[in-house]
Amino acid sequence: MTVQTPSEPAADDAADAADAADAVVEQSVPADDASGQSESTESEEQATGPDGTRANPFPIGNELSTDEWTVVINSVDLDATEAVLAENEFNDPPQDGNVFILINLTATYTGTDPDGAMPWAHIEYVSAGGNTFDSLSFDSFAVAPYPFDSFATLYEGASTSGNIVLQVPAEGVAEGVLAVDVDPFSSKVYVAVQ
Repeated sequence: MTVQTPSEPAADDAADAADAADAVVEQSVPADDASGQSESTESEEQATGPDGTRANPFPIGNELSTDEWTVVINSVDLDATEAVLAENEFNDPPQDGNVFILINLTATYTGTDPDGAMPWAHIEYVSAGGNTFDSLSFDSFAVAPYPFDSFATLYEGASTSGNIVLQVPAEGVAEGVLAVDVDPFSSKVYVAVQ
């Protein structure tokens, strides 16, 4: 069963909780076992914090929603260097020790402006050490295969999908998370990379 719930703040992680407070996500609710007990315990939830924080990111595939937009991270390719370099002969290779990752996402306009709106999902990669990387982090240029079109005007109910390419350190790449701003007025929520 799935329900749409707002993220809840955690006392021990106020900054991450404040970032997650404005987003609404669709998340799975654990099924009850035969004894009527939930499969997850409250103490497990307290140990990791609320969903959508850096310590407890949402899984890939969850809907991240605001009043006007829904964004879904569909997949993350943690070593897309060959695919990115093959996409465009002018793509610069990543710096030594780095790789390109591809983030596939879908943005759906749920607002009601008759003139529509352009998708403005901003995604950063946050390493396990806490360093943030976005599309402007390095002096190199790369075009993603099947790029995400953030300039197309979408009208109520319309969606666009595509890839965003980021250059990140290769070491420990699977240990990082994605920081997602669904729109310019939303707070960050965090999504796992695998």
